Amino acid sequence: MAGHPAPTLTRDAVNGLWLYRANTRDRARHPRRDRFARVPVQLVVPERDPYLSPRLYQDLDRWASVLQRRSVDAGHWLPLSRPELLAGWIAEFVDAVRVGSIPSVGHAASGARTTAR
Repeated sequence: MAGHPAPTLTRDAVNGLWLYRANTRDRARHPRRDRFARVPVQLVVPERDPYLSPRLYQDLDRWASVLQRRSVDAGHWLPLSRPELLAGWIAEFVDAVRVGSIPSVGHAASGARTTAR
């Protein structure tokens, strides 16, 4: 892709790492039990992400009553490397929620889970 990676990639990566650490370290160790997604969630897991292991996405269905999980053979920069795929999945998900084939949270049975690959 033209212009990628940017000449500031190393500096951007270091700054991003500090942001992740500042915003997630304590919360990952001590998650709040009252935080729960109250809208349908689509989780897209890039399987070859060298920075965020697919392991980090395990058990996330406990934080959402409606969760659709999709895995893709892609790396960390999925939105740049496969934008059409990602946009298509988002559009499909929104349409499915809109027509009711994926229940909205208000209509989901308690603890209902939806997963897909």
